[in-house]
Amino acid sequence: MKLVSLSSDERKELLTLARQVKDIKTGLRIRAFLALDAGYLVKQTADILLIDEDIVTQIKKKYEKRQFWSDWLADAPKGYKGKLTRKQETGNRCRKPWIDSFPGDYCDRRIICSSFTPIAYY
Repeated sequence: MKLVSLSSDERKELLTLARQVKDIKTGLRIRAFLALDAGYLVKQTADILLIDEDIVTQIKKKYEKRQFWSDWLADAPKGYKGKLTRKQETGNRCRKPWIDSFPGDYCDRRIICSSFTPIAYY
């Protein structure tokens, strides 16, 4: 019993794409999906490709939810928003022990604010 089914044209297109794609994750998704189309079970596909079964299931679900042909191949990473507040980020950035005599006003106004030792700014 096949878990997914592709037309012969779709299968040919995926085979070609699997050989040409440079992104490893995309190639792995294509190979996993082709294995599912060939009749392998999720566990068998995961064992062959040395990935987790959950990843194979996610690939299958992503394919089923697609709106366009290549939607399920795209990787949509979510950026890290950070945990510091704006005040924490700009707080005591320039107040280093080796800059005790350096005027804090310049740091507060962000005129000079780096981790390098200011040489000519005294």
